[in-house]
Amino acid sequence: MTRGKMNPIKLTLEEEMLSRLDDLVPMVGDSAAAREFGIKVDRHVVARVALLRGLTSMEAAVPAVPADVVESAPDSVVAPPPPLTLPAIPEESPSSKADTPEFGVAEDVDVGEDGLIAPPEGWHAWSLSEKVPMAHEKVDAHYKSGGWRRYWGHAGEEVIAFYWSPEESLQDYPSYKQSDRSGQTIKVQSTPYGPGHIIPHGWSE
Repeated sequence: MTRGKMNPIKLTLEEEMLSRLDDLVPMVGDSAAAREFGIKVDRHVVARVALLRGLTSMEAAVPAVPADVVESAPDSVVAPPPPLTLPAIPEESPSSKADTPEFGVAEDVDVGEDGLIAPPEGWHAWSLSEKVPMAHEKVDAHYKSGGWRRYWGHAGEEVIAFYWSPEESLQDYPSYKQSDRSGQTIKVQSTPYGPGHIIPHGWSE
């Protein structure tokens, strides 16, 4: 497929928006696509990804009806965000509610000799060299004080960040209770590996 001609476009963004783009550089730079194609990720690349995903979401909200009967939709109509879920758990992993208490660990989950639970495929520990986004710093400090670790994974096409502890004795640690500027709160989800605490997309403090 022939790639279309690329034309430059200039945008004037607030400092906060630029900072949010910069905060996403490490995550996008560590993506499979960036590694495979040897792309050097900077704020321009992140902005392009954000623009393309935003266009896809907005286009998905356009009704699929003939052009001659399409009414102009309100400017506020956009596709809803994807459901917040932890990355998929392999099918062979135990997942029935009978075997998995709301805040417990399923009996068949692998536990190493060190007593730590082995996370499923798709749950990636946040590297110590990766910068935590500025908007997540208070949340990160809360979970670190409880001995929890930051992870990331894919939920559909979205990349999400979440906290989880491989030590079962620490898994009853309370979730971060403060809401962000838009009123979002940390989402607690039960899994066969113990509860995961998800940071909603677009979190800002």
